[in-house]
Amino acid sequence: MVNMNNHCTKVIVDENEIDKIFDLPMDILDEIVKDMSFQELVKTCVLSKKWVHFWTMHPILVLDWEFFEEKSGTIGLIENGFSKMIDNILLHHVGSLVKFFLDLSTIDCNDRDLDHWLLCETSKCVKELTLKNHKRKRYTLAFCVFDCPTLTYLDVTNFIVKPPSPKALFPNLLELTLKFIKFCPDKANYVLNTPLLYSLTFIACNGVHFLTISAPRIQFLTVHDSHDIYAIFFDNLSNARELFMVVNTLSEENIDEVTHYLEDPNCVDKRFEKLEFVELREFEGTQFELLFLKLILAYSPSLSRMIVEPSDELDVAEVLNLYEELRMSLKALLRAKVIIAPHGQDV
Repeated sequence: MVNMNNHCTKVIVDENEIDKIFDLPMDILDEIVKDMSFQELVKTCVLSKKWVHFWTMHPILVLDWEFFEEKSGTIGLIENGFSKMIDNILLHHVGSLVKFFLDLSTIDCNDRDLDHWLLCETSKCVKELTLKNHKRKRYTLAFCVFDCPTLTYLDVTNFIVKPPSPKALFPNLLELTLKFIKFCPDKANYVLNTPLLYSLTFIACNGVHFLTISAPRIQFLTVHDSHDIYAIFFDNLSNARELFMVVNTLSEENIDEVTHYLEDPNCVDKRFEKLEFVELREFEGTQFELLFLKLILAYSPSLSRMIVEPSDELDVAEVLNLYEELRMSLKALLRAKVIIAPHGQDV
């Protein structure tokens, strides 16, 4: 290989010397290139003959929005063009996968294509799986995802979730993030057995009440605009240590349903022994919010800190008055430090 230095002098570099980099242990090479985009990784094939197929062995495969935009030159995509490209990429990839990231937001594909791709990836013992979809069209999450015991991280956006059987086991799952998910049961509720799960996030999900999550090691629960999470929290996630909720306005039907549930004296049959921190954002002071707050305060003996952020339509003084009335109604000594934070202010 011939190169030119700053003084325009020819510098001859032995190609075998360059290949000494490739001779490093595979795990070190993977660590060196782990932050490269997939496009940059493929370009390493020009370094030497040994590097031609290096990208096919790398355990991280990220096909994100930037990748598809760069390959197409524009945001608009040629019909079926990227489906064939993804087929070829997966066909040539060898070995196991640590991480697979796929953004479907700007490409044309169907459920059959997606099922095929996910079957390829789950068969490679993938550990971290991220599926993004910001189109109106919702895809159905492939059955093979529920049969992948190696998953430790799962992040899915805008899918229909319909497990192949009432019970699913994720023995190694640590983090689960579900955004704009619609749960569609057939006859029975879903049971997700996640013995190691410590972080769970629901954002704008529907049909969550059809879900039963067995997560004895849960620590962090985040909920945003998923009104039917209340039943799940009280029934299944009493081991959570931190709860973060963004409370948005519900429809009248949903408000009545949630309020009726929270007013039932049997809705809580256990204490939240490990809950230490709660943060509620966009608090509006509605009846169901006050009921939920009251139950949290009454059944959380380890609670040490709570942050309540009022919505734009509610000021700090109003929330303080509501909290004081709530505290008096409980007729108990509350040890938790409650902070009323102005809207948009970090505490």
